[in-house]
Amino acid sequence: MQKPTVFFSHSSLDREYITLLREKLVRRTSKTIEVFQSSDGESIPFGNNWVHKIEENLDKAKVMFVFISPKSLMTSWIYFESGFAYAKKIKVIPVGIKGVNVGEIRPPLNLLQGFNITSLDGVNNIITVVNREFGCDFEENFSTADYEDLVALDAGAAFKYLHDINYVRFGFPTKVGPDELESVLSEEPLKVVQEALRSLSLRCTFSTADKLHSHGMIFQLGSGVSSIGSRIELKVDPFRFTNCSDIVPALLNSLYTKNEVRRFWLKVVLNGNVKLETTDYKVSFRLQKHGIDMHEENGRYYKYKNLIFNLQEAASEYDYREVDSEHLHVVFEPHNFNSGEVLELVDILFEANVICTVAA
Repeated sequence: MQKPTVFFSHSSLDREYITLLREKLVRRTSKTIEVFQSSDGESIPFGNNWVHKIEENLDKAKVMFVFISPKSLMTSWIYFESGFAYAKKIKVIPVGIKGVNVGEIRPPLNLLQGFNITSLDGVNNIITVVNREFGCDFEENFSTADYEDLVALDAGAAFKYLHDINYVRFGFPTKVGPDELESVLSEEPLKVVQEALRSLSLRCTFSTADKLHSHGMIFQLGSGVSSIGSRIELKVDPFRFTNCSDIVPALLNSLYTKNEVRRFWLKVVLNGNVKLETTDYKVSFRLQKHGIDMHEENGRYYKYKNLIFNLQEAASEYDYREVDSEHLHVVFEPHNFNSGEVLELVDILFEANVICTVAA
């Protein structure tokens, strides 16, 4: 009896990530599901006719997962495979990986219902689809360790300048927004954060009453109660930040009551050997060459996709700032937040010589 067949469509540049995911899926389904992966050297033994083997396995497949990463978006192959599969009435499901949001990719794939792997739930969605399409009843029991294996493997693969980032900082003040739309920080906010992280199947533990740790993240309870000072500070390792697109909106939704947070902000703090160009007219000229224009409401701010940003110079001894050093200040809408966009922006700023590494 032929096993149910699932087709993994992906760029060969993502082979290591997809191979690991395939191995985990085969193991979780007790090898009762055939998972075809065209670049693994096992699904297509070397020396066989490659295109013929792909066609043969598409004939057997009922479901195709199309894995979309920043690298695969630069090729046409996944569009070819998915279009061929769709024409054969195979269920085609786009899956965003490595910071890609499937809701923001270009047609025709964005017209199909898909999901992103930015949390454990995203990985378990694969088993949900297998159960639905093949009438199986496998447990949706990928573990947190499984997800973290994938995060560790793909962290930094899509972005060139992660090593130049020290950390990404979020400051959560007691109140956000104008009076009529004001959002208020919850009481006992670190406990709220703990519950939010656990709901995303992320490990977290307290080291002290005012400090909560999760892999690649640390939350510190502060004393700031003004509109300037933050009640909670979150620092995120840049390699962890590559998969924070679901975490940040979940935290904001859990932490703030009364009204939905419509805009929030973060700061990208760079290493000591990295210099920012903060002179407005120089920045605007260099960014214009990369298709980034000034914000229509403020010439010191710029617009990139769903982000508004500017470059902050180092604070003087008379300034009060929660980050004293030069940094990238980014404003975003939580419902559109994509950590990959922030890291893409950092790459562009380096390419435009707005950010550069200086000799020691």
